[in-house]
Parts: sequence; structure tokens; C-alpha cells
Amino acid sequence: GHGGGPLEVAVKVGLPGNERRVMGDLRSMARVCRVMKRVGLDGGIDMPSVVEAYLDIVPEEFDFRVEAKKISRFRRLLVEDEGMGHQIELPRVVTSLVTSKVLVMEWVYGQKLLDTFHEANHERSSSRGQEGK
Repeated sequence: GHGGGPLEVAVKVGLPGNERRVMGDLRSMARVCRVMKRVGLDGGIDMPSVVEAYLDIVPEEFDFRVEAKKISRFRRLLVEDEGMGHQIELPRVVTSLVTSKVLVMEWVYGQKLLDTFHEANHERSSSRGQEGK
């Protein structure tokens, strides 16, 4: 729980028209790939099939209900199943407020995981640079 006080949240809102634009771009890309294949400029790679497969999965990427399920599953696997809850904190999805175009998660304070990785890589590369001196 969050302690009973007001819950601070992060809200992600899908912008109208994004899905239509992306799907249009992908359909155009599929046409170009088919032409390239016909004229032999595809390098032997079946890009039309790749783009067509992507066209099939893209619509679910714009449905935040799907994203919410993936986030919740990832959180469950990492925090609960792997017992990493004492090392990292992942936000909980506020399921009752999620729609296909709105994703709501509890706000989590702290350092982003990617920032931690970047710092570790920087420290590693800095220490390697010092070894030769």
C-alpha cells in the first residue's frame, strides 16, 4: 500500500492520431519493400513479410490496457517471484483507472534503473582508463 494518503501517480495519455499515423507509415513502408523485392533491391531479405508481421502487432502497442498487463506481469515476476523487492521498486498499475488510451501508475521516487546502468558503465570505463597510467 501507499500509506493511506493521497496516491501520487504518473499518467500516460495516448495522443489522438498517433496510431493512424504509425499504421499509415508502416503501410507505406510495406509498399516500398514490396517494390524493392520485385526489382531485386531487397538484398535477399524478405522485408515485406517483416513489415507485415509488425503491422499485425502494432495496434496492441497503442492499447495501454495491454501495456498495463505487461507492466504488472514484469513487476510480479521481478519483485515477487525473483524476490527483488528489497533492491528495486517498480510502480504498481492503478488498474481501475487504465483505459486503452490512459495508463495510470503509482509514482515512484528514486533513481531510474537505466541511469544506474549508465553510471556503472561510466565508472567501469573510467577505471579501465586509469589502469594504463
